[in-house]
Parts: sequence; C-alpha cells; structure tokens
Amino acid sequence: MYISPRTVGTHITSIRNKLGVSSPREAARIAAELGLGEGSR
Repeated sequence: MYISPRTVGTHITSIRNKLGVSSPREAARIAAELGLGEGSR
C-alpha cells in the first residue's frame, strides 16, 4: 500500500485543526497528555 506525502500532510493538518493547535509540537504535547504515542498500547 502506498500513501502519498500529500495525503499524509492533509491528514496531519486535519488532526491539528481538530485539536486547535498550529504546530506539530503542540499536537505532540496534547497526545502525550492524553497518554497517546509510544508505549501507550
């Protein structure tokens, strides 16, 4: 399966908009606060 870089960018932008953040760093901070990410499984 192949996902184009543009598709990935579109999804990242959508996630950041839903979270109300403007940077990847802010999105990562929120994910960490919610217990999402590495080791969360």
